[in-house]
Amino acid sequence: MNTEERLAVALHVVADTADTPPAPVADLIRRGRRRRRAQRLTRTMMVVGVVAVVSGTTALTVSALRPAPAPVAAAPVDVASGAEATSATSFRFQHTGSTADGRAVACHGAVDPGAGVGWEQGTGADRYEIRFVNATQYVKPAGKPWRAEHRATLAQSMSCPGPIAEFTVDPAAVVRSLKERGRVEYTGRTGSGQDAVDVYTYTYSVKGGLLTYSGGIEAGVASRHVQKVTLNLSGDGANNNFTTLYSGFGEPVRVTVPKI
Repeated sequence: MNTEERLAVALHVVADTADTPPAPVADLIRRGRRRRRAQRLTRTMMVVGVVAVVSGTTALTVSALRPAPAPVAAAPVDVASGAEATSATSFRFQHTGSTADGRAVACHGAVDPGAGVGWEQGTGADRYEIRFVNATQYVKPAGKPWRAEHRATLAQSMSCPGPIAEFTVDPAAVVRSLKERGRVEYTGRTGSGQDAVDVYTYTYSVKGGLLTYSGGIEAGVASRHVQKVTLNLSGDGANNNFTTLYSGFGEPVRVTVPKI
């Protein structure tokens, strides 16, 4: 037996006597189970993620489509409080109308009750200018020089012609007078936003019912001030209309003493 034959025999002996390890069946099964669980978990997380995205999108879409709750409307402005607020601050006014004899009335100006100053210009049939400062009224009729007269208050000094003299300088006095003489009733709100106003109407009669005063008062919802007063005088041959507009609440009013 040569060397090659002896080597072949030895190899066969080793092969026949060596321990052959069992196949790793259990390990392969465990690995397969872990892989399947991982795959199922991945698929589940993907589904959950998709559902979450869809749900979030749906929620956003529903929220976007759902109308915003309507803002709570402010309570009606109490007309007396609104008038008092206007009279307690500076303001500008514009007054138009006609007198009993048919003459046009038009005047405008500004007053500051706290500072005790004011000015007024008549631009209707009667042209004039009034200034009130230092408890003194300065008056200049059209074509005439200035003259000075002592007056204790603005209300005594300034007033455009009309049936209620305080229209231009003291809205609170107007409202008090109207409430004392007749009925002032809230009729509703018109406009929206900064233009919203609460509307009141009034009516009363004098001279045994021969003359009737009627009109409206508008208080700004945002400003909480009286912004407009209208008046109609009818009966006994009269039919006159007056309108006073208020603005510029709280703005400074500067009045100088004229040269006399």
